[in-house]
Amino acid sequence: MNPGWFVAVPALGLAAGCLIGCIAILTTADRHRVPVPGQVLKRTRWRRPPLLVVSYPAPRHEGLFRAQLSAGFVLAGPGQAITVYVNPADPHDVSLGPGSWNRVWALLLGLWALMAAAFAVRVLTL
Repeated sequence: MNPGWFVAVPALGLAAGCLIGCIAILTTADRHRVPVPGQVLKRTRWRRPPLLVVSYPAPRHEGLFRAQLSAGFVLAGPGQAITVYVNPADPHDVSLGPGSWNRVWALLLGLWALMAAAFAVRVLTL
């Protein structure tokens, strides 16, 4: 038996896992978000990045909601107005930006899957 199988099988498992993760991220990444005005209620400074507690109305006027979000580079303090982006289908799904890094992570997982599969094929053909 070719000893390359001991390296190729885990590499193919890694490739399959990365490919499954890539597909899972891409199927959940297509969320439409609408901007709504919000207000910062609290900002925690004892953690990096800081957390913001934000109050915002639901897009379909279903009342006020509250969320705890990672502030990142947002410098808003308590009492300040801020724009948050809400998924109209799920008002609890909220973020501070309209875009998402999910597609970038999916692309990286896809590239890792491709590299792991190419490595496994290369090891088997030696």
